[in-house]
Amino acid sequence: MTGVYGGKRVKKYDIQVEVTGALDEANAFVGVARDAVQDVETRVALSNTQLTLYSVMAYLAGAELNQSRVEEQTAALEKMIDALDKTLPKLTKFVLPQGGPTATALHVARVTVRDAERRLVLYLDSKEVSAPEDATCIQYLNRLSDALFMLARKYSKEEQIASNK
Repeated sequence: MTGVYGGKRVKKYDIQVEVTGALDEANAFVGVARDAVQDVETRVALSNTQLTLYSVMAYLAGAELNQSRVEEQTAALEKMIDALDKTLPKLTKFVLPQGGPTATALHVARVTVRDAERRLVLYLDSKEVSAPEDATCIQYLNRLSDALFMLARKYSKEEQIASNK
């Protein structure tokens, strides 16, 4: 058994504990990716991501969600995705999670966020009552994994160019 927000005791494998653990794991891998990235703008964006993931974790534990912050961060991710999409070639095949240390770290962060998103949906579906904040959290994780994918593509391209010099 373990304690959750509000003093409630649940089993270690409770879906609430599972989703919080998955988000914590994703947050750690975002940190690994952040430390692998060299440009300041992306490092700041990934640090903001880590703070937003903590907000989502706190919400799932029972705290209030700063919904406007999560919505602002989602919009920032969408802006990043759109900007990166303009600089990258169109996809014509599946992308392997490789391309260099930074790209690979971003891919690992991406897949852990996708896992956390699946667990979040499962947890939220199990709740008796849904709240508008639930959809905000799902949308944020979805956009985050897409942004990490785009960043991985960007760094894969850059690292392959650097290794061919």
